[in-house]
Amino acid sequence: MEYPEFQQYIPFVDPTNPFCNAYKTKEGHVFYVEPGFYEGMKGYEEKRAERYQDLLNGIYDVIAKNEKVIFTWNFDSPFVEKEGFIYREISDIADPLQIFVEDKSRGSDYGD
Repeated sequence: MEYPEFQQYIPFVDPTNPFCNAYKTKEGHVFYVEPGFYEGMKGYEEKRAERYQDLLNGIYDVIAKNEKVIFTWNFDSPFVEKEGFIYREISDIADPLQIFVEDKSRGSDYGD
């Protein structure tokens, strides 16, 4: 799947993780974008469109400052596991930038 937000980077296929988008920077940094993380990005784009570029800039900053990154939906159970990589969830980027999405889902009012 193509992720246009990362078109400025060099894509490659990791044979050990062929279903996860992998990229390299011109400086040689390597990063992976798991599908769940990307879906999280799209959720922010939908709900906080006015701050989406700020979110992207935060992601790009993480890529520039770290040689090996895996952008994951959940660092407790990542899709990609690689030695020497740091893991970042969408909230790791959005929260410091104070880009919040209110979760209005709640449990049922009917108890057992």
